[in-house]
Amino acid sequence: MLAGIEQAYREQWPQPVRCWFSKGGLVPDDRPGGKSLYQKVRLYMLVGIAVLAVIVIFQNTENVKTQVLFWTIEMPRAALLSVTMLAGFTGGVIWTGFFRRRQRT
Repeated sequence: MLAGIEQAYREQWPQPVRCWFSKGGLVPDDRPGGKSLYQKVRLYMLVGIAVLAVIVIFQNTENVKTQVLFWTIEMPRAALLSVTMLAGFTGGVIWTGFFRRRQRT
């Protein structure tokens, strides 16, 4: 059956046929650009987040003072937001890894 589908595509389009796997097996890829909807949405989301990050950085350039225990740190607000976001992301990854490891054992 697969050979018949590939043969039909080769007769219709002389260039090589890109294929992708699904539950039913190998399926000819006739999607424009060869990217799935998930890949396109993910790309657009990443571009959108990057654009928002650039906007936030340019809007928050003034310095702010932050006290951490005994230290006073002065840095641009954008840097403070970035450090806080990175700390939250790292904490989430560690927290999730801890509970996943616990569930396996």
